[in-house]
Amino acid sequence: MTRGAVVVAKKVRLKTTGHRTWSEEDITKFRKHHEVGTPLRLAFEVLLHTGLRRSDAVRLAGST
Repeated sequence: MTRGAVVVAKKVRLKTTGHRTWSEEDITKFRKHHEVGTPLRLAFEVLLHTGLRRSDAVRLAGST
């Protein structure tokens, strides 16, 4: 029996430094660009002030 390509494939390892932490300047620029009351600004503020993961923050909205 032959082995499938998925079985013999090697895991790809990427070396990355990840995402950088936003500076106070980055936060200020974002706030200036996105007005209070927009969905993007609301999501930003919720994530910034609660420390929730994105998947948990989505649950705050409930089913709308």
